[in-house]
Amino acid sequence: MKSVSDPSAPRIPVWVVTGFLGAGKTTLLRHLACAEPLRRIAVIENEFGETGVDGTLLAGAVERVVELTGGCVCCTVRQDLIEALELILDGDDDPFDAIIIETTGLAEPAPVLRIFEQPQLSQRLTLSGVVTVIDGVHFERSLSETSTSLEQVVYADLVLLNKIDLVSENRRAEVRETLAQINPLAAVIETRAAQVRAERIWELKRLDEAAHPRQAGQGQSGAAQGHSHDHHAETQHDHQRDHGHQHDQDVNSVALEILGDIDVGLLDQWLGELMRSTTSTLLRVKGVLAVPGYAERFVFQAVRDVVELEPGAAWRGEARRCRLVLIGRGLDRQQLQRRFRACSSRSLKEAPSR
Repeated sequence: MKSVSDPSAPRIPVWVVTGFLGAGKTTLLRHLACAEPLRRIAVIENEFGETGVDGTLLAGAVERVVELTGGCVCCTVRQDLIEALELILDGDDDPFDAIIIETTGLAEPAPVLRIFEQPQLSQRLTLSGVVTVIDGVHFERSLSETSTSLEQVVYADLVLLNKIDLVSENRRAEVRETLAQINPLAAVIETRAAQVRAERIWELKRLDEAAHPRQAGQGQSGAAQGHSHDHHAETQHDHQRDHGHQHDQDVNSVALEILGDIDVGLLDQWLGELMRSTTSTLLRVKGVLAVPGYAERFVFQAVRDVVELEPGAAWRGEARRCRLVLIGRGLDRQQLQRRFRACSSRSLKEAPSR
């Protein structure tokens, strides 16, 4: 491990990208990676489950990807995040232009932001801002089901109101009003497929916490009513809050994989059954699929009842395979793997565990 660099050297800017499950965070990162002028970007990708797919989707698009799986950076893998940042800082003599931390959709930003107070990081990194991606279709429902969605907006410097092409103008106005009630300090940009001018991200400056202490919902009605957040109190009680922080214990993730191609029709039928199931709740599906007749892999995403399928990089000499990560409540891995295998375009054995 190299020694801490000269404090007078320019600090590398860091952006935290957060947002609830399926809002479009990875889509935003893929867009930023290709935006002109090109920048040397390192990404720390946090996935809730033991197996992730977002790192695979970003591979080749950005200079470096570090994956943190098996928990959220706001609690169980927070130390791993610190070590990942140090690894990026010490692993290359040519400093990166930007570091982006993409949190899992279940993470609360506050514990992540506090790591930048540590001397070994604060002398070498500067927190440029928090970008929160909002799913315009499902935001209010997510807000009513979990406090995480609220926290993610509270700490935002910039909110991307995404998927506006899927909601009416009146609906967008309602969401914007709710966002203004929760965090009137954050700028809001409406986007389709998380397409935003890259300069709006790179020019972002962290709001001054001392001058503008963030408090959500004081004197407001609706989802934010009665909820307030004292950042100074949080700083004084870091230890207690970080160790007391827990996610919805009913939420779990399941990673599935099969070798070969998928029958898209069977997959669509099966996922439709899952969405309508009364014994489990499917919140999010993301994966990479091999489709018969296509040289490209396909990126598959589903948030509740909204499904997206788009072409990705070509399969180049590697074995064609299909991988899905499901997040929800009451998910039975063995049953799901059996049904996923039945969606194969031909009879195949389950891919070996890794």
